[in-house]
Amino acid sequence: MFIATFFFFQTAMSDLQRMKATAIALEKQAAELSPDEETLSLSNDTLSAKKDILHLLQEAETGLIAVQAAQGTLSEQEAQLQKLMNLLASAEAWVVSARQILDCEAMPGSQLVHQIQAHQV
Repeated sequence: MFIATFFFFQTAMSDLQRMKATAIALEKQAAELSPDEETLSLSNDTLSAKKDILHLLQEAETGLIAVQAAQGTLSEQEAQLQKLMNLLASAEAWVVSARQILDCEAMPGSQLVHQIQAHQV
């Protein structure tokens, strides 16, 4: 999931960078036109679009940073979970071993010999 989200943000940022470059080029072309009402409207629309693109680009960068941070946190939590699972498995093995020892100590001698012989076969 993180890889898909990371890829989405990278793709979005790449697309927004291209749009930003296009908006800047349009802004420069509009500045070269004769200053009439239509050119002013085009310049204002281009400026507005460029501001929106810059805002979206900043949001995408923030999202990418959040995804990277979350991925780092997840990796740390997975490592900690693995350590806890290993400790739990060790504790379970110890309990089984301790129970077997206690069961053997509680058995009468003849039953213990019978158990040993049954496991040797």
